[in-house]
Amino acid sequence: MSAARLAGEPFNSEDADFVIRSSDMVDFKVHKVLLKQFFQSFDEMLGAPMVGGVDAQNAIYGLPLMDSTESSEALGHLLRLLYPVPYPDLSADWPALLSVLTLMDKYIAKFYPLSISSALLRAAKLPDGPGLGAVFVLASRHPSLNEVLEEVARLSLREVTRLDDVPKDLLRGMSATQYHALIDYQNRCHQTAVDAATAENLVEWIPTAEFPGGLSGSGCSCLKVAELRGFDWDVGGDDEPVLYKVDWPGDLVLWMSDYLDAVKRALKTNISGRAASNSATVKCAITEAMKCSTCSKTQIVLMIGFVDKLATHLDEKINAVPFHLA
Repeated sequence: MSAARLAGEPFNSEDADFVIRSSDMVDFKVHKVLLKQFFQSFDEMLGAPMVGGVDAQNAIYGLPLMDSTESSEALGHLLRLLYPVPYPDLSADWPALLSVLTLMDKYIAKFYPLSISSALLRAAKLPDGPGLGAVFVLASRHPSLNEVLEEVARLSLREVTRLDDVPKDLLRGMSATQYHALIDYQNRCHQTAVDAATAENLVEWIPTAEFPGGLSGSGCSCLKVAELRGFDWDVGGDDEPVLYKVDWPGDLVLWMSDYLDAVKRALKTNISGRAASNSATVKCAITEAMKCSTCSKTQIVLMIGFVDKLATHLDEKINAVPFHLA
């Protein structure tokens, strides 16, 4: 067996009081107080009386020695978290990041530092990364990763993510409540967006005159599929110059109804305002509106402005939906 060698900084300090040896015979000199502050298992282990003295059979450099089954690379990444030194960005190295997270679970980390939570979030956004589902599962393991969990849940709305494809070994230990939290959140966001894209609800926040096809005029040849109980703004008298709502009925024309239906279908796979601004969907609606001599003159510009308003409105409604882990 080859002789052990000492790791480089910061694991060669003269005032270290504990040594962890990797499976490939690299010794890491560390400080007990940092191990105990960071890991629950070391807090319990190093508080035991048997570790108080130095056993010559299990010591090196005059310090207690613990043999580890982890490689020097994995231990180096883990133990570097204890010290105020630059930490490598592991977001693009999923095996290394997963190894660190596995060891943090093994030794029961009391919290996950910013270097790890940031790497997880960056990894979730990489096109060739582990996927949002895998990052969601890992982030659900500790309360200090809740911000990552919520951000990943929100990212999953734009490309609806399920946990079915997550490797089974990552799912081990995940509770049923945690597993279904993502599905529940996506379902609530989807329903909120669908409700917001319904004509009857739209004319509650946008004046009838700004709703495409709502007041297309008597010359409009478009099929009217429903009457809308909309509103408009009016200004009080000189002694009361304030805006207030007045009833202003309108119509839901077929091409606008078809557009809103297309938006709702798009929301099944993309729960965001992008469902409203999809170029193919908007083009189809405008093409149909152009077939009407009246709408082609009065509603096209209105429609283009409405699309942006609807996209913003949907995003605002979706962003207001809270994520619940439990």
